[in-house]
Amino acid sequence: MAKRTRVFNLTAKRYLKRNQAIGRVEQCLSVWVEEGSSIRDLTLREIVTARSEKTRKCAPIPFAELPGLIYRASERNEFGNRQQVRLMHEANAFAQLATKQTLAKESQSA
Repeated sequence: MAKRTRVFNLTAKRYLKRNQAIGRVEQCLSVWVEEGSSIRDLTLREIVTARSEKTRKCAPIPFAELPGLIYRASERNEFGNRQQVRLMHEANAFAQLATKQTLAKESQSA
């Protein structure tokens, strides 16, 4: 592949940076006409076909986890989770108390 710094887009009739052109080809938005020097934009139908082929090539992993391997969170993660749950309960209790007090004030003034 030629190491040019600029790549010509035949559809838009303008130059792109080489990395931009590579990104467009990887995203299935364009295809190389002349490898490393020019690209063309794909039509909507071609984009859908190219992306479905790319997805088909990336087969899913056969197992979500390795057999016999068990995930255990670290102590730091467990502490963070416990702290989040505690704060969530405190916030819920505060909201309930504030709601009760507001309802009590409204009923007294009415």
